[in-house]
Amino acid sequence: ARATRSSSASVNKLRSRISIITMTSDVRDYEAALQTIGSLIFSRTRADGSSWQEDFNTVHTCVKHLGLEEDLPKMSVIHVAGTKGKGSTCAFVESIMRTAGCSTGLFTSPHLVDIRERFRFNGKPCSQETFTKHFWVVWDKLQAAATPEAPMPTYFRFLTLLGLHMFIHEKVQVVILEVGLGGRWDATNVVPAPVVCGVTSLGYDHVELLGHTLALIAGEKAGIFKPNVPAFTSPQDPEAMESLERRANELQIPLTVVSPLNMLFNKLDPASGSDHLTLGLAGSHQRLNAALAITLCRTYAQRVPNPPPALAAGEEMFTEQGMLPACYVEGLQTCTWPGRAQVLHDDEVLEGQGSLTFYLDGAHTEESMVECARWWAESVMPSESSEKQEPGEGGPMATQRFMLFNCTMERDPNKLMKPLAAMVKERNLAFARAIFVPPDSSTNIKPTSGDKDTRWQQKLRHTWQTITQTDGTSGKQDTAGGGSSPSQTNDANDANSSSDTATTAVIPSMHKSIEWFREQARARPAVRTQVLVTGSLYLVGDMLRIIRRGVPL
Repeated sequence: ARATRSSSASVNKLRSRISIITMTSDVRDYEAALQTIGSLIFSRTRADGSSWQEDFNTVHTCVKHLGLEEDLPKMSVIHVAGTKGKGSTCAFVESIMRTAGCSTGLFTSPHLVDIRERFRFNGKPCSQETFTKHFWVVWDKLQAAATPEAPMPTYFRFLTLLGLHMFIHEKVQVVILEVGLGGRWDATNVVPAPVVCGVTSLGYDHVELLGHTLALIAGEKAGIFKPNVPAFTSPQDPEAMESLERRANELQIPLTVVSPLNMLFNKLDPASGSDHLTLGLAGSHQRLNAALAITLCRTYAQRVPNPPPALAAGEEMFTEQGMLPACYVEGLQTCTWPGRAQVLHDDEVLEGQGSLTFYLDGAHTEESMVECARWWAESVMPSESSEKQEPGEGGPMATQRFMLFNCTMERDPNKLMKPLAAMVKERNLAFARAIFVPPDSSTNIKPTSGDKDTRWQQKLRHTWQTITQTDGTSGKQDTAGGGSSPSQTNDANDANSSSDTATTAVIPSMHKSIEWFREQARARPAVRTQVLVTGSLYLVGDMLRIIRRGVPL
């Protein structure tokens, strides 16, 4: 009884704090919505101590409070889970469907710059007007129904409910839902009858919640499978595949391993104007995601009553000629997905002052870091043609390379860094400096700038030093080296105040890090400056926020 009273007191305290936030002003605009939703970011653990499953069950109750219980089963949904590539796969699917003439709604997480990126209509983040209109309707209904026993949903669950409310009332034709975490108890799994389900490559992530084996993780991902709904998966480790198959057999549904991309079609539709398929997302691993996306779109076209004419005609091309239709080709080739294998040139370093290019990849698992390292090496390795260029003074243009890294504290930095260090050594692409920086944001709606506590970044720096000193890559810069060194102390206020021989450093803010890279580029205008930014989507989001000055992606 004492525990119950304590739990109820905690919930009432939280609800009071939320009420104070929403009642301090009569203004109910976009900024007020951001402030209000920020009140839900308080903990991964519910205030009443309930389990993940119990928390998921409240989502069904919220659906009823919002009056969505009749419309939700009618919504045409493509549902995608996985460890690696689920966001990219969803982006491919959305791009194909939109190119084929469908009105689309895409729900993904996390956002990088602006919360509205989580809710895309026809490929673009929802407008402030649309967000604000739906936010207050959802907020008011859920808050009116909240009780100590059934409080407001947590942050991600609220956003999922908001997205479903938007897509239903804005009447999009197809909704692509990316699972947030796991699958079985994820808020997106409230959708009772998707058209088709997909699972991307599986690996070890969120093991504290999903389990410490691939079998357990795969079992959670397979939780999105539904009766009478076909499921498809990218090739998996046998242990993971066994779990996926077990769940499919329990539901008596087909589970198909998707064929490699080059086996899905024989040729491209001449109407596409292309004789070779070049994916819009970089990296060889994207071929797996593109293959799954094609299969999910084809299955959608086969299962819905009245598919768009382009998809229907495309099915005939696939079946009769083995041809990849133009809408698929264009969708795959024009697809963009910010923060994943993205190359960004910094316009602040003007022509004649130098060259500064950021290579952004939000890889944050061991498996995705392997792909990131491969993409980085393929992107920056000089081609034969570039080696033959004469940059004015004769000889190939020199390059100085840096790394900007951070990961969240629940990650194992040793596992994340080793694949990158191995690729650096293999390709002789060592960094002149490896910089470690705390993020401006995590799940915050409005990130804070300024210097941060850098104790975790000091640990990351030490980990990198240990790895690179062991394998002999420390301090080896392939074509340039040099550059002034940022301070290696917690008080790294002077970004140019350390020894020239330092190969690692900690800088206490993103803004200072970016300015330091700009200084390096301007100090050596005849040298290409390349920076790999990786380890966390939050880190990549902070970089994009600063470079793009807050413009949504």
